[in-house]
Amino acid sequence: FGQLIRHIYPASKIILIFRHPVPRIYSRFVSRTARDQKLKKATAEDFHNMVVQGVKIYNDCFRQYSIRRCAYNSTLRTLTRISLYEGMYPVYMADWLRVWPKENILFLRTEDYGADIKGTFEKIYNFLDLKSPSATEWLKIVEKEKGNSGDEHYKRLGSMWPATVKILEDF
Repeated sequence: FGQLIRHIYPASKIILIFRHPVPRIYSRFVSRTARDQKLKKATAEDFHNMVVQGVKIYNDCFRQYSIRRCAYNSTLRTLTRISLYEGMYPVYMADWLRVWPKENILFLRTEDYGADIKGTFEKIYNFLDLKSPSATEWLKIVEKEKGNSGDEHYKRLGSMWPATVKILEDF
């Protein structure tokens, strides 16, 4: 897909924003519990068990095949029931860098955005060679109400277990 975009728009610029993979996967799980009937009553323990199972499945794959092959394996995505593959950022970043020159890609982290919204947007405006917003426009951007927090679902599930965090960090 990236090759097609690059072929049609060779000077295009890509902005990729990454969230730390450990809280990202739990957030994804929490949001799925709100939408997926099979997961409506899921718990942090259920998540932990899915992580243990998913990490085992991927580690078995890594022993036989490349990380890239396993990251793109749709069968593994279905078997694991959680989105471990989405946090395999180095695989996907390498693929993007094979298609685009590094100067055409802006890599951002959601943690940096959360800590410094204006600074992050300044990077984006500079990268895209856009005029910086006026002071009034900056206020609208920076003070915009946060959406999609999922707080009520986190309250029901509770925090991710420390043992789960460790497994994911080691993965």
